[in-house]
Amino acid sequence: MKHLLRLFLPSLYLFCFSGLALASTANEVSSINLTESGFGIISLIIFVVAYGVVISEEFTHVRKSKPMMVAAGLIWTLVA
Repeated sequence: MKHLLRLFLPSLYLFCFSGLALASTANEVSSINLTESGFGIISLIIFVVAYGVVISEEFTHVRKSKPMMVAAGLIWTLVA
């Protein structure tokens, strides 16, 4: 029972407080449109290359998490 409570309690917190992030109106939040910018296109290229490395895992012997973490870091750097 303790183990079930340990798993259930954090997900309950996330479920209850996730609405706070969506509570602001559109006027308060500045939206970033990256669909037509160079940063958005570069982000897509980075993701596709990283996904290609994941697909070729049998030949490159690189774990799936490594290229995805590098790609995520690069994309977050571009967005920031």
